[in-house]
Amino acid sequence: MSEQTRTQTTVCVLVAGGQGVTRAGLGVLLDVHTGIRVAVETSAVGDAVALARSIRPDVVLLDQRTPEIDGIEATRRLTDDRFRVLVLTATDNDQAVHEALRAGVLGIVPQHTTPHELAAAVRTVAAGRAWLDLDLRRSLIDSAAARPEPILAMKLATKLTLREREILVMLALGRSVQEVARALSLREDTVQRHVLSIMAKTRSRNRGQLIARRFPAR
Repeated sequence: MSEQTRTQTTVCVLVAGGQGVTRAGLGVLLDVHTGIRVAVETSAVGDAVALARSIRPDVVLLDQRTPEIDGIEATRRLTDDRFRVLVLTATDNDQAVHEALRAGVLGIVPQHTTPHELAAAVRTVAAGRAWLDLDLRRSLIDSAAARPEPILAMKLATKLTLREREILVMLALGRSVQEVARALSLREDTVQRHVLSIMAKTRSRNRGQLIARRFPAR
């Protein structure tokens, strides 16, 4: 592989937050994976916005395990600037997960994630796709299944067609686009168009944020 090709396929990562040793450890864990390069590290999540604007990373990895840092506000500013954000969290608390999703993050990984899973999450988010740890995903699905009534009561429901509401419920309960298409006897690209329409009407940046808005935490 030429140097030019390697550069073009390398995922550039900005790591922000966390304790010094832990942050450096994240950098080492990611750097050993082919195709991932940690461009810069900073202890202050608040500095991540200015640094991101300067180096234009493919992914901003925010370690929100430092309690004195307002990571959610920094996350909102980053996602407002269209940066792809992956959050490392110390908790699987529904409220914390929902706040991160509402802020527009593309991915969330817990502190016990393996190096392989962390690298996979970084690559997935860099490609513009959502990543949610399996345990966190199950927690969200259980939460949604336990109280589906917010979908019926939400103010934005009147903006959605009956088909869009149907698809939204299925997505919130953990169904993939492929599963929704099979269940409703629709083409996958048709379901995808409905999803894009729902996101536009609800002003959601990604599916995770969409589901978080429809199923607010208690």
